[in-house]
Amino acid sequence: MIHSYYLAPEGTLQKDPDRAAMKRIVQERKGVLWVDIEAPTPEEASILGPEVFDFHPLAVEDCLHAQSRPKLDDYDEYLYLVFHAWKRDGDRTCTEEVDFFLGKNYVVSHHMEPRTSRSVLAGKCEVDAKLVLGHGADMLLHQILDLMVDKYKLVVDSLDERVDALEFEILESASEATLKKILVLKRDLQELFRMIRHQRDVMSSLCREGHPNLSKKARTFMRDVYDHVVRVHDTVEGLRDEVAGARDAYLAIVSNRVNAVMKALTIVSTLALPVLLVSGVFGMNFSTMPLIHEPWAFWFSCVAMVLVGAVMFIWFRAKRWV
Repeated sequence: MIHSYYLAPEGTLQKDPDRAAMKRIVQERKGVLWVDIEAPTPEEASILGPEVFDFHPLAVEDCLHAQSRPKLDDYDEYLYLVFHAWKRDGDRTCTEEVDFFLGKNYVVSHHMEPRTSRSVLAGKCEVDAKLVLGHGADMLLHQILDLMVDKYKLVVDSLDERVDALEFEILESASEATLKKILVLKRDLQELFRMIRHQRDVMSSLCREGHPNLSKKARTFMRDVYDHVVRVHDTVEGLRDEVAGARDAYLAIVSNRVNAVMKALTIVSTLALPVLLVSGVFGMNFSTMPLIHEPWAFWFSCVAMVLVGAVMFIWFRAKRWV
């Protein structure tokens, strides 16, 4: 699906111009054109080739086949940018690649799922196109990236809540399910940290001079987005440390539980030793043994076993082992 908006130099908005008109707009470099491509068919994706924009085949291939990390490539006439959007999917946090081509007077965005940033800016275009497209293609790219990064805070806040709930669960009722939650959260944070680290580098590159399609004004606004990305980077890094601490706390609690069980079993086994010793001695099959034929011998052995066990238990208590 392709959505396109063109703000002409005289200030009129044209929706969904045909391909011939798009090619003419790109060649004339007048006005501002925004083309948003969502889950394109092969025919729709051909707009990226010589028919309209004539992007480099390598850039087109990277765009149509998901990359593993964000990046920024300079193709002289345009910039190719790979960015990632974040979203919550139940208890999981997922990322989605969004590709951008920034030319002198156009922005081409590509993604596979519906994006809130597109619908928000498209709605603004319907009301006041100059507000979105009237400041140039580079400022349009800034608006899209700013909306995407703003959603990071919602995802990070939900991750922070998950970490807090996990820490409480570890202290109250740690179980094997808790360990699974820790590992899932650790994997999510690791993926997000890897993404945000590269996106920080991408935004840092956009803020530097050297890209002719980015004006000084746009670079200034990009620094604000860069600051947001850095804050998110630091927050995610802190959450990773908290999850690592939660994992260590879980292992310590489980270890203490095992130690307590082993301690109890050891004490029971130790207290049973005198009982086994006395019963073993008097249970030997010899015809002549001391006290073996006395009528009170059985009760004597019972009292001896109880007394030895009691003395050992009192000694354990004195040593604070029980």
